[in-house]
Amino acid sequence: MKKQRGTFAADPRLIINIFMDIRRMLPLAVPLVQVWVGSQRKQHRFSGNARPLNDTEHEVFSPFFSSGVLEKTSLSEVAELSNPWFYPALRRFGIEPPLDISYAGGITFDDTIVIARHGQVPVRDWHPLLFHELVHVVQYTTLGRNAFIDRYLRCLVATGMDYHQNPFERQAYALQNRFESAPHIAFSVEAEVRNFE
Repeated sequence: MKKQRGTFAADPRLIINIFMDIRRMLPLAVPLVQVWVGSQRKQHRFSGNARPLNDTEHEVFSPFFSSGVLEKTSLSEVAELSNPWFYPALRRFGIEPPLDISYAGGITFDDTIVIARHGQVPVRDWHPLLFHELVHVVQYTTLGRNAFIDRYLRCLVATGMDYHQNPFERQAYALQNRFESAPHIAFSVEAEVRNFE
């Protein structure tokens, strides 16, 4: 194919080979995910559906999270989560996206938590899920949005795209389990995240 000044022309087979090598794809994926996270944060935070954490949530989570984290966090509930806009393009190249987000119970976009209701979540299940997502708010806050996304994706690749082996998810689940097993024993999630690694 002829390459003209100011444009990029490539054989589709070359593009497929680039996307098939996930490590080589990472420099392309990180900015795409960063843009997607920013757009999803904006969409959900300012949709009119978002709300601050309520008084009960503040009471439950204040022994574990600083007031700054709890105050800046917005919560939005949706029927189900949407996969990133670039997933169909990956599928057109024969690449199955690594994570199907549409099945998740929640996702965090920086300081905005989006919970998928998939029907009605019983109240007893609400706090552990919200705790888990608040851990991600702290991880974003500690590292900064772009650095968190970059490191999260690099860890995902390093673990063979195994969501449950990603160190950020392992930390969030470990802290969530600690909260669930002893909700009356306070600890600082921010301190735990800062000491992580």
